[in-house]
Amino acid sequence: MNDNELLAFISKNSLMGVIGINSVVPFAKSKGMKRELNNQRKEYGKIYRTASKAIRRNDGEQTRISPYARKMTDMLCSIKLKREHSDSKIAEMMIEGSAMGVTKIIKHKRNYSGKDKRITNLAEKLLKTEENNINNMKAFL
Repeated sequence: MNDNELLAFISKNSLMGVIGINSVVPFAKSKGMKRELNNQRKEYGKIYRTASKAIRRNDGEQTRISPYARKMTDMLCSIKLKREHSDSKIAEMMIEGSAMGVTKIIKHKRNYSGKDKRITNLAEKLLKTEENNINNMKAFL
């Protein structure tokens, strides 16, 4: 896996984090949950912007999420939260998403053949963000 492939993964993963959070925020009940989701969204946004800048710097392909994928994310969140739209259910969904993110970023880091420390540091930042998100969501279960 080269620099642009890892950057594309980081960009897509962090953008999907923003999209997923945007889908669940309207269902959040408590101020604490809303605050935590907003903090996570900001962090994903920072990672996304950093990855996007690096992709442009490397003349790579910019990550895009199709309108269909965005709509499906909204629909799946609505379906899952329609029956039970509690902060606990949101936390459960966020933990599941972040756990998938942890697994994927570890695999991508292992397959990375590049030597750019800025990219490996950004991958590590994404991993730490996912792990922190899991830990922070536990309080809402």
